[in-house]
Amino acid sequence: MNKMMIFHEMKERGKNMIVIYCLLFGWILSLFNFHHLIIDGTAEWFNLSLSMSGYYFLWVMVGLIFSIIKAIKD
Repeated sequence: MNKMMIFHEMKERGKNMIVIYCLLFGWILSLFNFHHLIIDGTAEWFNLSLSMSGYYFLWVMVGLIFSIIKAIKD
């Protein structure tokens, strides 16, 4: 396998991992207590109680939306 084939394969794999990247991003933000901002913000703005499961589900939905937009563009 030459370097271009390896690069192309890595690029193709990355397209399918947007949801995982969003979950990872949400986890990294939660290390800095960003999840409190999101959970309290949804409670204040939308009168919804959000748990940590809901917080991660929110990031999954963001990832799915980005995946759909990317699929439409390509």
